[in-house]
Amino acid sequence: MLKNASKIFYYFFLWGLLTVVSLKVKEIVLERLAQNGFAEIKTSVLSFYEIHNTGAAFSLFSGSANALVIAAVVSTIIITAVILAKTSMLTTTMVSSMALLSAGMTLNTIERINNGYVVDYIYFSFFKEFPVFNFPDIMIVLGALILVYSISINTRVE
Repeated sequence: MLKNASKIFYYFFLWGLLTVVSLKVKEIVLERLAQNGFAEIKTSVLSFYEIHNTGAAFSLFSGSANALVIAAVVSTIIITAVILAKTSMLTTTMVSSMALLSAGMTLNTIERINNGYVVDYIYFSFFKEFPVFNFPDIMIVLGALILVYSISINTRVE
């Protein structure tokens, strides 16, 4: 179990590391797509496309970039405040999941501010109706699922 100061450092370190890794993954994928001369690389399991998404997951709230930026910034501030204020109550798993959430939201927010859209590029070839998504989306979904699970197993009902 990490001590309070270590948990705070761990949160910011993991947030930064995930951000750098995600940016590198995106750079590699988009570079490979550009080398192919078209925005598509297909495999039997995954395909990669360059899609500009002005909405959130599943293209919800398309064209609402400003609202999505505000929601992500507020959420990230709340998560960071919880980390700083309630560190002793949080498990390392909770801190990790919050870092995943913060990194994913930060990356998508930066893209929305810079471009007005998020570049999605990962597609499961075997799911015909599944949307194209990106690495930050994976971090957000995993972070949320892990956090809900972690809270549920660490909450006692009396």
